[in-house]
Amino acid sequence: MSGVPEPEPPSPTDVLKYPVGMIVIGLALVFAVATSRDLGQPLAGILTALAAVSILGGAALIAAWVLDRRRRGEE
Repeated sequence: MSGVPEPEPPSPTDVLKYPVGMIVIGLALVFAVATSRDLGQPLAGILTALAAVSILGGAALIAAWVLDRRRRGEE
């Protein structure tokens, strides 16, 4: 379909609010584990793992977005 224009890319604010939110949630979990004295070791381990997944997932989404923008800019 050569007559169909390509849609405008979303703004950086629209794209980055979810990955940044994931990173903030991960940091909040890290803070909660670090400041809580009543957590048992298994629960602290689970929360730390969730925090790591959240932070790394958000960072991966941001990296993918940056690489996609670079690729589109070179086309």
